[in-house]
Amino acid sequence: MAARSTLTRIGHALFTLGLSLALAVLLFHFVFQPFQVSGLSMSPTLEDQDYLLVDRLFLGEPHLRRGEVMVLRMPQGGPFIVKRLVGLPGDSVEIRDGVIRVNGKVFPPPPGSRVAAKDFGPFRVPQGHFFFLGDNGPVSLDSRQLGAIPSQDLYGRVVLRYLPLSRWGFIPEVPHESR
Repeated sequence: MAARSTLTRIGHALFTLGLSLALAVLLFHFVFQPFQVSGLSMSPTLEDQDYLLVDRLFLGEPHLRRGEVMVLRMPQGGPFIVKRLVGLPGDSVEIRDGVIRVNGKVFPPPPGSRVAAKDFGPFRVPQGHFFFLGDNGPVSLDSRQLGAIPSQDLYGRVVLRYLPLSRWGFIPEVPHESR
C-alpha cells in the first residue's frame, strides 16, 4: 500500500512538472520573447546589449499607449529595433525647439533622454500606423526618417530588462494623456 501511495505521488509530481514545463514553453514561445538591444538610440533608458523580455500578446491598437517602449521591424523587412511609441493613428506629432508635441500637448521626454535639436513636422500619423522616437534623439533612426510604422511591423511591448542584472527591472512608460 505504501509503495502504491509513493508511486502515485511520484506520478502526480511528474505530471505537474511536465505540465509546468509545457506551459512555460508555450508562454515563452507565443507570449514572451527575449530580445537584445543593439545600439544607443534608446539610451539612457536602454543600453547597447541589454536583454529584454517582450510581450507579444496585446499588440492591437486599443491596447497600445503613448510612452510605451516597443520592439518593431524596420520597414521593408529590415532588422528589429526598439523605440518609444509617441503617436497613435490620427495624431499630429511635432518637434520644435527641442520640445515634442502630440496633438498640441507637450509629450514629456523620459528622464535623461535627449530630444533631437532639429525641428520636425507637424506630421499626421496615418490610420493603421504609429509614430516612434528613440530616447537618444540625436543618434536615433526613427519615424522622423523612416516615417510612420505600419501596425503589421509592431513586434511587441518591452516588459522588462533581465540583463545585466545590475539594471534588472521593468521599463517605465512616459506618462502621457491618452485619447
